[in-house]
Amino acid sequence: MFGVSVIIAPMSTTILSFDSTDTSFYGQGTLERPKGPVRRLCGWTKWVDCPDSVYDDPAIRNKYVNHTVVNTSIPLQTYLPFTNITRGNTIAGPLELGYRNYYQRADQYVDNGDVDIVGSVQPLQSFLLDDQYRVIEGLIVDTINGGIGFRNHSLPIEMQLGAEWTEDILWVTPETACTSVNFSLHFSISKDYFYTTNNGYMRDDGGFANLENEMPMPGWNGPDDEWQNVFGASPDLQQRSHTLAWWNNQFTAKALNISSSSVGERFEEGLSNYAKLASPTSVTVSDMNGWYLDSVYFNDTEITKNFTAYGK
Repeated sequence: MFGVSVIIAPMSTTILSFDSTDTSFYGQGTLERPKGPVRRLCGWTKWVDCPDSVYDDPAIRNKYVNHTVVNTSIPLQTYLPFTNITRGNTIAGPLELGYRNYYQRADQYVDNGDVDIVGSVQPLQSFLLDDQYRVIEGLIVDTINGGIGFRNHSLPIEMQLGAEWTEDILWVTPETACTSVNFSLHFSISKDYFYTTNNGYMRDDGGFANLENEMPMPGWNGPDDEWQNVFGASPDLQQRSHTLAWWNNQFTAKALNISSSSVGERFEEGLSNYAKLASPTSVTVSDMNGWYLDSVYFNDTEITKNFTAYGK
């Protein structure tokens, strides 16, 4: 009896070339990456100097003495901590993630009037109804479990039998918690022009009838440790969701002057234009921010004064 074995081993190591073009909406809708460096802006109501990016040119400062003149460049001491770990590997860092679309802007108070690139959020193809993995320009999308991975859109080329490889990527999985406000907005759709009309109503599905009288913790004046639990580094998402839903319903009841209610009760007064929130022919992403209360909320400064909780 003879023992026979077969050993299969690669004769040599070949460095693969990676290249690919995404022909989907995302590939076609992604602009060529800007040539300039990554920049930043700090401030809100007005721009301010970012840390370590202060203009020290007196001529520029004195030119605009009544305005804030800012420098959007990112200094080396700020740039390096965000790139040291990801440099030379396949993991994307925060300074390597960019907008698909952008536009150019020049402001005399920003970078002394130089042209800067400003990112722009634009809707492309929706994956809401997908149940699969997708590889698109810049992303791996998992609509089965929920999550996205950031990677350069490239694949091995000139491989007759295909190829397998491994790589480390930055993967983001959303963690969410929801609390129903338990009221619904009802409206009709015009049969002539397919737009929403305003002859609708709000129905109490328990949001008012079963609303707790006691304010959930933390209260406005609650200790820091209670707020830390909700908005800190490791927040209790369910508690935060519950707290915000309670305040949403309390302010809604106050705005509509609802002092008592029962499940199924309808409210129409003061809800004349909320139907504009709906887009029956499209999928939209927006926050309501009380828009459904229309002028009742925005024009009545007394709503937030002398607040009394619903049911008290």
